[in-house]
Amino acid sequence: MSIAAVKRKFPTAPVALAFFVMYCFAWLFAPPCYNGHSYLASIIDKHAALEKAHSPKIVFVGGSNLALGLDSAALSKATGEDVVNMGVSRLFGLRYCLEEVKDFIHPDDTIVVVPEYENFYGEMNGSSHLMNVPLMMPEAIPWVWRAYATSPKRIGDLGSDLVGVLTFKWSWWRKHSFEYLKHPDCPLSAKNLFNPAEPDNFTRENFTASGDFVGHLNAKPPALKYFKFCDGLSANLDPSPAGVLNSFASFARTRGARVVFMPPPLPRQVYREHKKEVETVYQFCLQNLDFPVIAAPERYLFASRDFYNSLYHLNGAARERRTDLVLQDLESHAQVASRAHPEPLRL
Repeated sequence: MSIAAVKRKFPTAPVALAFFVMYCFAWLFAPPCYNGHSYLASIIDKHAALEKAHSPKIVFVGGSNLALGLDSAALSKATGEDVVNMGVSRLFGLRYCLEEVKDFIHPDDTIVVVPEYENFYGEMNGSSHLMNVPLMMPEAIPWVWRAYATSPKRIGDLGSDLVGVLTFKWSWWRKHSFEYLKHPDCPLSAKNLFNPAEPDNFTRENFTASGDFVGHLNAKPPALKYFKFCDGLSANLDPSPAGVLNSFASFARTRGARVVFMPPPLPRQVYREHKKEVETVYQFCLQNLDFPVIAAPERYLFASRDFYNSLYHLNGAARERRTDLVLQDLESHAQVASRAHPEPLRL
């Protein structure tokens, strides 16, 4: 067979592209691997809990304000329903957080969306942090792809983020290949290679079966707390979350489920300093979401001492108070909704 015939049978460009894609995937999932005991690795257990939960169930969707700020066991005991806390990090972006729960929504479920305010000022589609997800849980690739495939720019971001991971791994191998070849049995995920700044107590093992992080409850708070609101993001509200949220609520209704929206907790001082931005989000949601917004931001304000290390992370006592408020708001909404519908609405 001539070279020309071979080229006709196996077009050069598609074959080269296919080999390049396989090469990239091989490097992505080759050592060093993401630390399976890290805080972010909790997504594996959260999805296991979501798959096993019986309907009707209550699923909380959002970022770390949920992970470090909710007592799901108490909510489950009070409502008689399974409760799953899917919150991990706002850096994943709300679009991904909604995508990852879609396949597990069933009739009579209640989805409680509690996003951080940054999602309305430029982080709706997440950041490069999202690349950590498929490295820990390859089955999340379709959800991650849908979070990136929203515009040509975001697809370009995906390319640059992939290059970033591959560059990191290549750099690691250049520095540590001899050490690994000398001791091939050493665990390459022993250190938190992709998030070295995570505190020692922020581990996968410090999550409950329902998805609540509890590693900070008996720990001494750090001297400095991160109280910067929407730091480095756009000063103007991004209107795109309304369409994403309404589309998700419409999908949930086709599954026989309901969606409600609640604000995250904030320190009072942060609220006072950024009241305009917070209230802009609240009014935007009231006017543009076609599902219930069941609480105002002022209801979830706490003292600065109630936060562990960030403006969204509550300590033990405040965590319980917030859980009580969440329960009251969910029950109040159920009572109002049941008066509007002939059939009983369970929570």
